[in-house]
Amino acid sequence: MNLSRTPLAVAAALLFALPALADNSSTVNQTGTANSAATEQAISDNAKISVTQIGNGNQVGTADEAGAVQQLAFDSSIAVSQNGDKNQAWATQGLVFDTVSKLQQTGSDNAAETVQGYSINALGEVSQNGFRNIGYTVQDLAFDTQARVLQTGSDNRGAVEQSSVETTGAAQAYRAIGEYNTVKQVGEDNLGTIEQINLVDSGAAVSQTGSLNIAKVSQSDQNLEAGNGSWGEVLQTGNENSGTVTQSGNSTVGAYVEQVGDANTGEVTQQGNSNFTIGYVYQEGGNHGAIVAQNDNVRATGYIEQVGDGFAAVVNQTGSVLVTGQILQSGADSAGYVEQTNSFDANAQILQVGSANAATLVQTDNLHAAAYGEQRGTGNRGDIKQIGTESVNATTLQNGNGNTLEANQTGVVHASISIAQGSAWGETADLSSAIVNQTAGDDLLAEVRQTGLSQTSVIEQDGDITVASIAQSGTLNVALVTQTGGNNRASVSQIGTGGTANQATVSQSIGFYTASVTQNGAGNVATVTQH
Repeated sequence: MNLSRTPLAVAAALLFALPALADNSSTVNQTGTANSAATEQAISDNAKISVTQIGNGNQVGTADEAGAVQQLAFDSSIAVSQNGDKNQAWATQGLVFDTVSKLQQTGSDNAAETVQGYSINALGEVSQNGFRNIGYTVQDLAFDTQARVLQTGSDNRGAVEQSSVETTGAAQAYRAIGEYNTVKQVGEDNLGTIEQINLVDSGAAVSQTGSLNIAKVSQSDQNLEAGNGSWGEVLQTGNENSGTVTQSGNSTVGAYVEQVGDANTGEVTQQGNSNFTIGYVYQEGGNHGAIVAQNDNVRATGYIEQVGDGFAAVVNQTGSVLVTGQILQSGADSAGYVEQTNSFDANAQILQVGSANAATLVQTDNLHAAAYGEQRGTGNRGDIKQIGTESVNATTLQNGNGNTLEANQTGVVHASISIAQGSAWGETADLSSAIVNQTAGDDLLAEVRQTGLSQTSVIEQDGDITVASIAQSGTLNVALVTQTGGNNRASVSQIGTGGTANQATVSQSIGFYTASVTQNGAGNVATVTQH
């Protein structure tokens, strides 16, 4: 948004073109029930409206007509304080410069809304303490703004809505909460929402403490100015929380969801952002689920970190440039999934520390892609799929008992797979298996290293200029290499540590191939077939 070309510029010119203005001040104090107050100021300097009501069923205006109004004013402020139940307050400011509107309510079943339009350097705030309160802050056609809804209690509803606003809050990434347009709720069964449309340099944060909370931050059609960009944040502490941040059509955006508690769900969706995009979800506790989906972005990073039990994490990135998807899980019963499609320079990483973990890395139709998986614990399973991708590599490390891994590369060129089970940390990984399939590709490399008991390693390659290498240390291990194509090489090395045999089988067809089998120990069996 360019301020010099907006209707806001007309408002600013009109304000500064006015003759000397009078200082206006209006104060209303009411005690009792069912009172009403209305005050309006226009064409003022140092304009102040103050309304204080103590009791129940009081009103400052109505839903159809605001009770505290300021128009065409400099250095203006509205302060409404209501103490009691079933009170209502509506405030409106338009064509104002250096303006503050604060509505404060203490009690239950209250409602408050502050609206600011055609404003410069504006702050709108609704603060409520009690139960079943509703608070809204709305800003439209404004410059250099900040909006907040602060709620303490139960069954409250709060929302911030902004449209065609430039420079909202402080949008620098990772600023502390309170620097943004904010919805803050403390208590149970709360709902917080922030909507921002057609903004420049904006920040939005929803903070909830309690249970059964729902938070949503949505930012769209925002532009980059002053190097800050747009930032959306959800912070939740408690049980059964749900946090969602959606950002689309922006330039330089960031989203952060933090959930500490049980049964939380966090989701970050970012689409069509043109400069730098980051989506970060942190969850601590049990029964969590996190999804980060990024589509058609530039320099996109999706990161999920989970600490505790019973996790599930998904990072989905499509049609982006310079993308990174990362999942970090610490605990038991975890699951991780990263998918990258139609992207350039894609990087996928999963690290799992614990037991009974499952990890899947999928990369399809990318140019320059890398996948890395690491599992530390027992009962882990890992899958890697790379399809129709050029210049790719995959690396997997597994440590513990009962690990299994299957890696597939299909229709790839200049591809490599490296798998280590047990040996990476000097420990054994018994009863593990590694299966590698490389088909319909050229210039392929597959490496498997296993240390332990009863390991199984299978490498199947279909293409030209392929290399397969298997190294096993232990007993009762099985190695199988099958290569179809020309100019291929296979190498198997088995070092026995006991009296029971290892088995190695190499099969090569088409032509121009080399096979090497090395076995150390007693009763080993090796078979090489070339045709």
